[in-house]
Amino acid sequence: MDGVKDVALQPWSEFVSAAGFVGSDSAVSSLMNGKDISNYVLSNSALGEEDAALEEGATEEEIAVAAFCNAWLDVIGLAVMGRLLEKIMRISQLTSKGCEHLTADLNYLINVFSALGVAGHPHPLVSHMATLATLSDSDLKAQIESRNSASEVENALRAVEARIALIRGIPTE
Repeated sequence: MDGVKDVALQPWSEFVSAAGFVGSDSAVSSLMNGKDISNYVLSNSALGEEDAALEEGATEEEIAVAAFCNAWLDVIGLAVMGRLLEKIMRISQLTSKGCEHLTADLNYLINVFSALGVAGHPHPLVSHMATLATLSDSDLKAQIESRNSASEVENALRAVEARIALIRGIPTE
């Protein structure tokens, strides 16, 4: 099932494009996979491999079936999250009440994906976005300014954070 995650790449490319980031496919892929961004996000509720493991005593067939299902749930989850994040980037304006509502919706999705028990889900950017929506204006500005422009992934996250600030009406420059 090599390359199955490529199915989810288009929504993630559109997400970073909507955030105003122009970069390489490897940066988009790194964001999508979520494993290398844990040091860059404000909060992360993704399940690790050990959290998503089967109970002891599972047969080889049960393990194979679970691996197949988890691979597809992973791809579906990635595609859905990529599309959701892209749609968030396309919001023209969010009031404080809108931010509260967005945070509640994202936290609900975090709970749903956590209940599925698939490793890597919910995606770390979902909880990061929920946190960004609740930060004070000064904290969000400080978060954006703290980004190191040496990393392409960090530049993409900076673009996402700057877009959230713009949507919230927070000047960043």
